[in-house]
Amino acid sequence: EQVITVEKEKPPPVETVETAEDEEDVALPDEPVAPVDWVANESELWRNRMCHSDSLDLVDSDQVYAIGLEIDWSRLSSKMPLVHEIIGHGGLVMLFRVHDVLDAHFKSLCLAYSYFAMIANAPQLSMGEAEFAHFISQCHLADSSSMHCKEKDCHGIFFASSNRHDWASYKAQEAGKAAKLSRCEFMEAVIRLALAKYVMNHEAKDVALGLDMLIQNNLLPNLPPAATIDPNDFRCNRLYTYEVETAYSENLPVLKALFAAYSGPLGRIHLPQLQLLISHAGFDSIPDPLKIPDRDIRLCFFWSCMFNADSLKSMKACNSLSFPDFLECIARLADALSLPGEEQLIAIGVPDGLFSRYQ
Repeated sequence: EQVITVEKEKPPPVETVETAEDEEDVALPDEPVAPVDWVANESELWRNRMCHSDSLDLVDSDQVYAIGLEIDWSRLSSKMPLVHEIIGHGGLVMLFRVHDVLDAHFKSLCLAYSYFAMIANAPQLSMGEAEFAHFISQCHLADSSSMHCKEKDCHGIFFASSNRHDWASYKAQEAGKAAKLSRCEFMEAVIRLALAKYVMNHEAKDVALGLDMLIQNNLLPNLPPAATIDPNDFRCNRLYTYEVETAYSENLPVLKALFAAYSGPLGRIHLPQLQLLISHAGFDSIPDPLKIPDRDIRLCFFWSCMFNADSLKSMKACNSLSFPDFLECIARLADALSLPGEEQLIAIGVPDGLFSRYQ
């Protein structure tokens, strides 16, 4: 109440001066008006991205996901133990039906895998045992009353899918080397989970039905919202606009210099280099209530990578940014920074006359 009284008793001339200064600080130029014929894929800034992406487009197309499925399926169908288990519950035709279920949900499974692999404390996409356990818990897949899908069974599925048959052999033969699941191996794990949870417990009459039940009943309803985000949404609605291109074009020399300074010998930026750039840019000095969390930085980084049909042969592209990817990542980071409200500014001790300047 005392603060409010003091504010009311301020002399009018002082208030006028501060308001004028504040208005001058936050004054923005007029937004650029896009030409009628402007399209992103003909833009000087973005069109080279199409040449270096598997989709040959500015977004991850349905066609590139279809190619990715066939590459992963060719690897899955070469794993005889898995094939024998699928055939043993419905015959040879079951392979085609399982393929069709994967085809219907492949993009959702890829987004889920990417999310749980992104949140690992590693400089690359990495679904280790801890991330897989987080996935199991998040989607309520372990069942203590089940004969075949208890928590220990889910851990066994993890090691079986990562080409390690059981925990004992993993400890004996691969001591010191942590098991990781590739995207293809994650698909195998999902199939094995469907077998354990629904088929072997006689809740589904075949593998294809069990796989569809697992995805529909456990995965899709329980995945965290960030695990269902399609990176194309940000690209189409926020990134590929004339206003963003204009802002980038006006600062292109500086952005190219930053990219050259922090990229590796192959001309790509990895996550540690991006984190170093963010630190040098002063983001670490931002007060905690307004700082971008490290988890969000990781998400922005990996969401900016275009989808790669062959995740094993394209490990470099899956875990590093080209210059167009870097521009997308900068835009995502900017989008993650929201202007602080007056209550937040007061909480960190910013004088009320400097609100607009601080923002």
